[in-house]
Amino acid sequence: MSLAAMAAGLGGFVLLQVVAWLRAGGVFEYPLDDVYIHLAIGEQIARGGYGVNAGEPASAGSSPLYPFLLAPLAGSSLHRFLPLALNLAGLAVACWIWGRIVARAGFGRRTGLALAVLGPLGLNMAGVAFLGMEHGLHAAASLAVLLGLQRFLDEGRIDPIFVAGVVLAPALRLEGLALSGAALLVVLIAGRWRAALVMGAFAAAPVAGFMAFLAQNGLEPVPNSVSAKLVATSTLAHLSWLEATLAGLAYNVMTLPGVILVAVAAVAGWAGRRAGGSWRVMSSALILAIVAHLAFGQMNWANRYEHYIVVAALAGLILILGRAAPGRWWSAAVPLSAIVVLGGYYNSDVLTDGTASPRALHLQQAQMAHFVRTELKQPVAVNDLGRVSYANPHYVLDLWGLASPEALATRLSRPARGWAGPLMAQHNVRVALIYDRWLGRAVGETWVKLGKLRLDGVSKGFIAEQAVTFYATTPKAAREVAPSLEDFAADLPEGATFSSSEFTEAGGLGS
Repeated sequence: MSLAAMAAGLGGFVLLQVVAWLRAGGVFEYPLDDVYIHLAIGEQIARGGYGVNAGEPASAGSSPLYPFLLAPLAGSSLHRFLPLALNLAGLAVACWIWGRIVARAGFGRRTGLALAVLGPLGLNMAGVAFLGMEHGLHAAASLAVLLGLQRFLDEGRIDPIFVAGVVLAPALRLEGLALSGAALLVVLIAGRWRAALVMGAFAAAPVAGFMAFLAQNGLEPVPNSVSAKLVATSTLAHLSWLEATLAGLAYNVMTLPGVILVAVAAVAGWAGRRAGGSWRVMSSALILAIVAHLAFGQMNWANRYEHYIVVAALAGLILILGRAAPGRWWSAAVPLSAIVVLGGYYNSDVLTDGTASPRALHLQQAQMAHFVRTELKQPVAVNDLGRVSYANPHYVLDLWGLASPEALATRLSRPARGWAGPLMAQHNVRVALIYDRWLGRAVGETWVKLGKLRLDGVSKGFIAEQAVTFYATTPKAAREVAPSLEDFAADLPEGATFSSSEFTEAGGLGS
């Protein structure tokens, strides 16, 4: 089963890479700019710092562990491919564990083979690994928790894979605390309280250590990237914590993955009662983890944030149904149906927008980074941080706030127009490359629009906007920058265009 699952998952991953490479015109690129945020942090870790700018600590990444995994090879030409290698390895591990879970659930050979093959494809394991972020590794750790828990319930032993999953899941993503905590609750109820406490301490240590590390560097203990993305601190900032949580829960359960998770929780609850004994406790723990994500987690951001809980929920349901209704046709039909439905939802997204994104990122963020490094050669402000900050010796001010607590606090405070001006002056930044729809109110009265970098007839995929506007903070700065834009515009690859403003078209002679 494991070999079949690995063949399906790795085959899907290779297919996505090939399609994306062809659509990008023979250029390798990741689908998300966020990958480069972690790579930039990895660069600073390798130099003894933490953040995206030298000498300025910043918690621009949500994962405690992933940026540290990206510190090796920093500064070399191979460094950019480290997320690719890590995700390929993580996908292989996740598929192997998925196959082991299916094999141990007790279904017949044909049914088990169908679950083993369709799981990695339908549950978007290949698609999430394709993104290059830590979420695929988190899913592998979550599956390790489920496999270890199943072995514990069947055989009473705590395997190294169980310990590794419980510890690594929250180290890779803070959401992993819910699943690890639920699994340890099962161990505790089973009477192994010493083992539960020791494993809990090991699971909490990386998270506590990470928060202490951030505090020691003058940062908030919760990563700034988490605060910047939480619904309660952005679009629902006017609501109380409880109201925002309920609003987030209402949104999550209305998404297709949310509906599937609610259905899985209901079936798992029934199957747990039918199986009885420790499996009833396991079903309760699985439901607890599902509810925790629906209430406090996120959905639909390139389908990556819910990935771990969707994979864990279906794996747990397969195990519980295998005990509650062995040999019954519907015990396999229920998870297979969910996998097929989710497969249609996820694969239509990743095969269209997902494989279009590398080209869009190459034509937008990569060209911005090229301009800053080779033409501008000075500090810059942006709202898409990763590609511009990676391998860039110049200061990058993040106006969206992932790497700047000041910018985040200001942006969320409903500031007056031109709020970015003082921040840019403080950091000696005279040029900004931003999405107008995101940060239109940040533009100062004295700013000069230099032009727009556009995707020309190209799908933007997961990229947020078709066009990035280039600004200078003063007419003097605009006159100095304008000549470099001519060379930049002339060298753009096919599919990207730079349309100059009246100022630059006039040779920068405006007042």
